[in-house]
Amino acid sequence: MKKIYRIFVTMLFLASGFYFQSCRKDEPKPIVKLPVVSTASVTNITETTATAGGEVTLEGDTPITARGVCWDTSPDPDITGNKTTESGTIGAFTSYLTQLTPDTKYYVRAYVTNKDGTVYGETVTFSTFALGELPAFPPDESMLIDFSNFTPQKKSGDIKGITDNNWKFVASVVSPWNSLITGTLSVPVASFNTAIHETPVLLGNNTCQLSTDFIVASVTFHARLTGQTTQDNILWKMYISKDGNDGFSEFQWIEGTSVLDGSSGQWILNESQQNAVPILQIDWTKSGSTVNVKYTYLKDGDSFKTSYIEYGLTTGDWNAYYNIHYFNSLKFSDVAVEWSSANHSGRVKCIDYLGDEIWHSWDANLLDIPL
Repeated sequence: MKKIYRIFVTMLFLASGFYFQSCRKDEPKPIVKLPVVSTASVTNITETTATAGGEVTLEGDTPITARGVCWDTSPDPDITGNKTTESGTIGAFTSYLTQLTPDTKYYVRAYVTNKDGTVYGETVTFSTFALGELPAFPPDESMLIDFSNFTPQKKSGDIKGITDNNWKFVASVVSPWNSLITGTLSVPVASFNTAIHETPVLLGNNTCQLSTDFIVASVTFHARLTGQTTQDNILWKMYISKDGNDGFSEFQWIEGTSVLDGSSGQWILNESQQNAVPILQIDWTKSGSTVNVKYTYLKDGDSFKTSYIEYGLTTGDWNAYYNIHYFNSLKFSDVAVEWSSANHSGRVKCIDYLGDEIWHSWDANLLDIPL
């Protein structure tokens, strides 16, 4: 009987061992929660540099020890190759890629590492500029007519019986154009003349961008000028926003086109952020260092519409000129002006104002020269 009991106990012990061992095998392994990271779009691309980055949205079970981006010319780059290491754990980060090869396609992935391993974000691609790929930018002077000879200035003296009517007539005709550029359109013109000197970057789709911050009347504006190269020309757009209590979000204030070699182009300027309708067309041509500019007034419902002023430089004693077509409150008149940018003397011809088709001149003191 004791023998049978010992056999029973032994069998019971062995059976329980198998049962517990079986239970241990069926226990699920603990799940490791890995970090999560996403890859940001690549921006500010030049011939040899670019801005990348990403965002860590989940830390995982263990602390993050490294994060950044990795890149290569082959798909699925990893941290064994080119990489950046950025400080921080959770949240967005920015990485700057340098010493890139011009005209090359790259693959980029964000990564995050903890003691459980490295996790990668999705792969994004970009291509660097080719050397010399930047478009021909419009010149500074493509938006500006020189009005300096016809703004108020002190004369060297009057001669009894001699007037300055000829010069004053021209000054009165060009004054509205000068006011339009230095008043109504001072912000977009200033934005262009500031942005055009910034370092361009590639956005993709054959588009480059120049960005700038500038101040007008103690107010800060932000502007970015984009240029997209097509088969036939370059398409330009200027976006502007304003800080402050009466600020406004970004809107397109200017658009334009230029030929691929940068020898000519056109701008269309809207009136304002509150009234985003075309008010001025600017046509320009460039030959060597000389830029000729023509303003045409576009605003609908204004009697001044279709008026224009054309400015250019030539050779000779009177080396600058205007051709003007304007509404004089009764009809459209044509005015021809020539003057010296060196000594300010000049002449004007307008049959509607002067009553004949001959030139009427003024001297270096801006005083009329008798016929």
